[in-house]
Amino acid sequence: MRMRFRYGLEADSWIEPGSVLWDRPLPGGSLTETPAAEHPPTYGELFDQVARWISALGSTDAYRTQWTAAPIAQNDFPDPREPVVIRLVKHGACYHVCRVTLSSRGEKAIDLAVNVAVGPPGLSVIERDFNWMQTLYGRSADPILPKPYDFGRMVSSCGRLWALFSSEWLTGFSEFHPSFDPGKNRPSIRIWETGNEGPFLDETHERLLFRKIAYILTLLYDIQTGSEVHPWHHAAGDFVLCRNGSDLPVRLITIRGYGPLLEPQQASDHPSPWLRLLVFLCNLSIRNRLDRMDGVGQVFWSEEFVVEETIKGFWDALSVHTQKNMLSEDIAEGFREVVSALDPEMIYEICDQIVDSYPPSAPEIDTLRQHLSDHAAVLYGALNDHELVRSLPSRASQQSR
Repeated sequence: MRMRFRYGLEADSWIEPGSVLWDRPLPGGSLTETPAAEHPPTYGELFDQVARWISALGSTDAYRTQWTAAPIAQNDFPDPREPVVIRLVKHGACYHVCRVTLSSRGEKAIDLAVNVAVGPPGLSVIERDFNWMQTLYGRSADPILPKPYDFGRMVSSCGRLWALFSSEWLTGFSEFHPSFDPGKNRPSIRIWETGNEGPFLDETHERLLFRKIAYILTLLYDIQTGSEVHPWHHAAGDFVLCRNGSDLPVRLITIRGYGPLLEPQQASDHPSPWLRLLVFLCNLSIRNRLDRMDGVGQVFWSEEFVVEETIKGFWDALSVHTQKNMLSEDIAEGFREVVSALDPEMIYEICDQIVDSYPPSAPEIDTLRQHLSDHAAVLYGALNDHELVRSLPSRASQQSR
C-alpha cells in the first residue's frame, strides 16, 4: 500500500515540495553540518529520505506491531485515508530529529522519533548512539530511555549517504533549560515547549528533576567495569521531562558514548570500585550543575541545592544496584564510610583532576575554575550530611518511586 506524506516544521508550519524552504540547505551544528559541497543537503532531501524510510518500515507487519504497545490490527493500520505527517522538530548537536505521526482507522495514532544524520561526523555518532540505546534499553525496570526500533542507511538520488534510526516518541515530554524567571527575579528551570515559552518549574520540581537525572545516570553506571554514560550535556537537551501532577517523569534520550571515565594506566593497575564510584559521583555533581541560559546562551552554573539532590539520586540508584546484586551491601557500606572519611582537600583534588580532563577550549572551563573550590566544599559538606548519606532506601520505597 502506497503511503501519502505531509511535511512540516513545529507548530504545524507546512512545507510543500518546490517551496522556498524545501530547497534551502539544512542548518548544521558541530556534528550535523556537512563539508562544503556544491549541492548541500536540503530540507526537501531530508524529508524524502525519512519518507522512504517510513515506507520501508511500514511494509511489514513486524514493524507495525513493534511501533505500538498494543498491536493494531493489520486492516486498521496505517489508515490510507490519512497522510503520514513528518515534522522536522530539532537540529541537534549530532543529528536532525523528526516526529512522524501515522494514523489508524480507529482512534489510535502512532508517533515515532526518527533521527537523521548526514555527513561523516554525524553518521558515526548516530550509529554509536543507536547501538548503545539498544544495549542499555531495559537495563532498568524503570522507564528511563525511549525504546529504540531500527537503524539503517539510505542513499539519496544525488548519491549522498544518510543514516536514520527510529525510536519511541515520548509524547508530552519537553526539553528544559534555565531562563530568567521574573516572578522569582532569578533564573529557574523553564520547560521548553514547542512553539511557545513554557512554564517554570517550582522549587519542589526543580529539586526532583536533578535528583532523577542523577538517579538515571547512576542506574546506567556499570558497577563492575566503571562504564558510564558520557559525554552528556543539559545544554544539548539530552534529558527531557513531563509534567504529570506531583510527579515529574524524566528520560535520557541520547547516549553518545559509554565506557569507564577512569582508565587504568597499566594492565595490572585497575582502579578499585570505590575509587571509580567516587570519581563518577564527583563528575556527576559537576555536570549536573552545568547548562546554558535558554539552552544556547552563556554557560550557566546551577545553585548549591543541585549537589544535595545529586547525592540523593545517587544513593537511590545505588540501592537498586544492591537489590539486583550488582553491588554488595558490604561494598555499599564501605563506600559510605570512605566518602565520609575524605577531607575537603581530597574532594577538591578529584574535582580538579576531572576539570583538567576537559579540552582546554571547552566553553565551561572558565566557569568551572571560578566555582570549583566552592563546589568541592559544598560536595564535601553534603557527603558528610548524615541525612543525605543515610541508610539505603528500602525495596518498598524504591518500588513506590
